[in-house]
Amino acid sequence: MPPFDVIIEEPAYCDLQNIFDYLVGEVPYLAEKILDDLILEMESLRLFPHRHTVILSIQGVKVRQLIFKKVFRILYVVQENTVHVLHCFRCEQLFPNL
Repeated sequence: MPPFDVIIEEPAYCDLQNIFDYLVGEVPYLAEKILDDLILEMESLRLFPHRHTVILSIQGVKVRQLIFKKVFRILYVVQENTVHVLHCFRCEQLFPNL
């Protein structure tokens, strides 16, 4: 099976910016590394994106989650040969509106 395309949607980019802004204030020496690792994890969805759990279905669209380092939750959907990353946030945060 060829690799899937991964598209980081605008809300996920905003989430990443918010995470980075927070980390710069808390652990500035790690902020860039954590952000890079999150993006690499999103890009890893190119291979076998169906391996992660479906957490809900909205009008037949299955929303999956990838838990990264037990800290961050990445929400995404797979449509045909494309992975759409919808959101990324800390696991203890409430789910965003989808």
